[in-house]
Amino acid sequence: MRLKIFEHILYSSLRPWKQETLNERDYNLFLRTSGFTAQKNSINEFKTALNSIFPKDSFTKDDDFDLYELNNAAERINIISPLIQIDLPKAQNTKCRFYFYLITNEVTRLTDLLHQFYSSPASLTDKTYIINNVHAQTKHLIKETTKEYQAGTHNEESIYILQILRLSLVRFLLEVENLFPEIIKSPPTTDEELHFDLLDDELPEESIFALSEALLKFQTQSELENDDLELDEQNDRRKSFKFKGDKGKLLNVIKQLTLKIDLLNTEKTTPEQFIEVLTAKDLNKDLPKVYFNCETKQVRYVFDKLKDSFNELYLKRVGDSKIFHSSDSRIITYSNLSSSTSKHLPAKNHQEIDEIFRSL
Repeated sequence: MRLKIFEHILYSSLRPWKQETLNERDYNLFLRTSGFTAQKNSINEFKTALNSIFPKDSFTKDDDFDLYELNNAAERINIISPLIQIDLPKAQNTKCRFYFYLITNEVTRLTDLLHQFYSSPASLTDKTYIINNVHAQTKHLIKETTKEYQAGTHNEESIYILQILRLSLVRFLLEVENLFPEIIKSPPTTDEELHFDLLDDELPEESIFALSEALLKFQTQSELENDDLELDEQNDRRKSFKFKGDKGKLLNVIKQLTLKIDLLNTEKTTPEQFIEVLTAKDLNKDLPKVYFNCETKQVRYVFDKLKDSFNELYLKRVGDSKIFHSSDSRIITYSNLSSSTSKHLPAKNHQEIDEIFRSL
């Protein structure tokens, strides 16, 4: 599977700085094509529009999927909007508006296509290969787009389009990582890798993206579909964190953390319940759910500090348990925890947390 639209924008027929055959009237006609700017039922409406705009090109022909029975059933949950929200600058003219919809809707189409593929009867080996290949391509294209963006040889139009492209590729990268965390072989993209390596930029004070409300729905569906994969998730969930310390001291630490940094949402979870989960011999569905009341970055920092008291307190096992919830009540995944760390921006109250753990 190739990311054809994005490759053509960077290297070939869709390069905005080489578009001499299209004019304002052409772009206006494209924008009025039904399904190009908005879809009511399925992102396939955009695919149809794209094929009518570029009838001689094969931008939407995905040969890799010809052998698989993709999940196009009516009852399938369709992805028709971003699962990762990133603020994008508004287009100032018709050409820029065309590229805005071309790029952002293509990201949605590809995410939906991968979701169909993931739900198909394809083997785990095929799913793992194709999804990881797309993941690697996306990282490469973000780097290449950043280089072109920083080249200093473009006018304002092209700079705008390249900015939309690289931020939309970031969105696609994060959507793939959040939808298929058990398939992706490499660790989730950290803030440092995203900004320093891929975007060649400074680390911002606040995250440039947010998870959409729709993402949890698809994560839940993907979790159910994992039962059809050749993965032994059920065995993994039955494992414990293998506590090896003093339960009384651990309880005291959790109580202090709840008092000092608002660790737990005490209306839903008591320190005793958190201890019950941490020290359980079987991470099963009958255990109480744990709801945090602080930032996920602080939760990650606390888990890192707790590791010395456990033999198997792994972030993946925390996420796979489906027991832990963030302050907005969403299930905390391995991806959430893995990306919630930064050497340059340590967790809030980290010194107070360090001081509390000295008593453990």
